[in-house]
Amino acid sequence: IENEFNIKVSTIEHLMAALYGLGIDNALIEIDRQEVPILDGSSKEWCEKIAKTGIEDSSVPIKIIKIEKNIEIKENNKFIKILKSNVSLDIDFEIKYPNCLIGNQRNKINVFNDDLTDIFCSRTFCKYDDIEKLKSMGLAKGGNLENAIVVNGKKILNKSGLRNKNEFVNHKILDC
Repeated sequence: IENEFNIKVSTIEHLMAALYGLGIDNALIEIDRQEVPILDGSSKEWCEKIAKTGIEDSSVPIKIIKIEKNIEIKENNKFIKILKSNVSLDIDFEIKYPNCLIGNQRNKINVFNDDLTDIFCSRTFCKYDDIEKLKSMGLAKGGNLENAIVVNGKKILNKSGLRNKNEFVNHKILDC
């Protein structure tokens, strides 16, 4: 994201997911770097730290963003569709990777009614073959086996393995 003064902050999705999932719609966040800390590659630690710090209720009305019409963006074989606003927030996400370990996964959640623990705990991931490409693009500078799942062929390189059976698609839901 960027403001009118060209101040940029990147990799906000894990923090934003924690705030949204915990029902926080008003927060002051100070950061001294362009990139939000990745922590363990999920929203788990953000949720824990926010809960430990405490959440205050506010009597100030919130602004609601209402999607007036369906939106669909396609790029090659990827697409995202956002449907017109309704009362609930359902996310139905499917991934299709040629890697047989990641493969095809699909999960559907209701943000307001479902237990989001598996979503919050799902870490970012990459294929081992993509690491050099990511680094050459200036990405994944702080990536390691402590904050990302690395898949090499049919093997997960992280000693701890997966946190849940749908961790790959659940992380994409977290990012969403």
